[in-house]
Amino acid sequence: MLKFKIKDLEAKLNYKLKKNYCSIGWDIAEKCGIGIIKTTKNECFFDWILLDFGKKNIKEIYKNIAKESAKILKEKFDICIIEDTYLKYFGRFAQADVFKKLSRFGGIVLANTINNKIDFEIIGATSARSKFKIKTTGYGKGNSKQGVIDWIKNKLEIDLTEDNCCDSIVLGLLGICDGMNFRSQKDIAKEKKNKK
Repeated sequence: MLKFKIKDLEAKLNYKLKKNYCSIGWDIAEKCGIGIIKTTKNECFFDWILLDFGKKNIKEIYKNIAKESAKILKEKFDICIIEDTYLKYFGRFAQADVFKKLSRFGGIVLANTINNKIDFEIIGATSARSKFKIKTTGYGKGNSKQGVIDWIKNKLEIDLTEDNCCDSIVLGLLGICDGMNFRSQKDIAKEKKNKK
């Protein structure tokens, strides 16, 4: 578990942070990254977990995600931020099977969140990263997660290279930022333009 002074973290993130608050972020995949961010009056604590469900029978993976997420979400959390799924295209072919599987994973975590009466938000990885202006371009096709690893290392000074955990920390951080708007930056900009 890592500890930061809230005022130092606020300066790095350009957000005021909620005090005495606990957020959990879920990067949903067969390797689930889970980022837990907890604040007190003056300090902020970071922790993370990697759940690796491997490539075994898919029914067993669903059962394990249900069991593990239920166990973790029994702890006291104020908010749970779940990464949304998106349909990946390779050329003109979509990975519909992967999309369906990851959506089910997220649905299981969401159900356990609701069952434990925890507030929640669902946000896509790109939108989550954009809230902190994390640069993910320039790493080559399919390597956007390296940008998140670099941001975690350089901005937060956390030496962590497990990309699923890095993304989960970003999600967890969104939950402790006061006034965080979980809509996409595009939707926020469009609403501002329509108000003018």
